[in-house]
Amino acid sequence: ASATGQEFLVTDLAAVRQLSAGIQGVLGQEFLANFDYLIDFQRHQLVFDSAPENGDRIPVRLLPGRIMAIYSSRGELVFDSGTQALILFNEGGTIANARLRTASGVSGTRTAEQEERLMIDGRQYSAPLVAFAGPAARQEAGLLPASLFRSVYVSNSGLYVIPQQPIAK
Repeated sequence: ASATGQEFLVTDLAAVRQLSAGIQGVLGQEFLANFDYLIDFQRHQLVFDSAPENGDRIPVRLLPGRIMAIYSSRGELVFDSGTQALILFNEGGTIANARLRTASGVSGTRTAEQEERLMIDGRQYSAPLVAFAGPAARQEAGLLPASLFRSVYVSNSGLYVIPQQPIAK
């Protein structure tokens, strides 16, 4: 896959390489917004133009900067393949002094004692790891981890996602 007119962020990737020393870079929404693609977490693959044959299409809305937001029972959540936790903004957690690792480093946060149940497009999902970050002046309610699903198809051309084999309903 290739795209023209790309902007790049140059960094040492120290925080990302804590996840795996073999990481050579990160593909961001600036690049991925040009394509429809499948993120397959089980096979550790990113496959371009590989639409699933079945599955429910969940509409997404583009926020400034071409970020995809999905409506949920917690409000609009930004679909994010870079987090493993459901991150809710402007909320308080019950356990203080937890550490949240992101692509930009590690920061302090609060976490929940139990999993969070979300309704998305009429279906219930469970997020086993929940972090609370706030307060932030954002229009979205938080970040929805793509890894909540075993795989997910993202249609930038049609503005929808198709989660495949959800971990929990």
